[in-house]
Amino acid sequence: METYISGGGAAARYAEQYGENKSFAEIEEAYQRGESRATEFMKTFFRHFGRSVANLIDILDPDVVVIGGGVSKVKSLYTEGVAEVARQVFSDSLETPIVENKLGDSAGVIGAALVGI
Repeated sequence: METYISGGGAAARYAEQYGENKSFAEIEEAYQRGESRATEFMKTFFRHFGRSVANLIDILDPDVVVIGGGVSKVKSLYTEGVAEVARQVFSDSLETPIVENKLGDSAGVIGAALVGI
């Protein structure tokens, strides 16, 4: 999953495909502006996201999927990305909420601190 749907992984795939180095944030901004390369790339990104998260839901049956990291800031992930999950999940409908993390970059530190409590 890291290879295709993380910010760094997506940026690397974009560079491989188009020979142009852009951060995932730059790719997403170009997508929002309707640039053709970014649009084509993001459609593939959403398909990979949908397949990955649908497989996770099908296998683990979690109560919720929390998206973290830089990718979690991409608002279209919660519309187009979730729609792809719904298309690919092995069920008639997607019942598992897919949400953005609330703790941001501090989540790991807070979790580590709570382990000691």
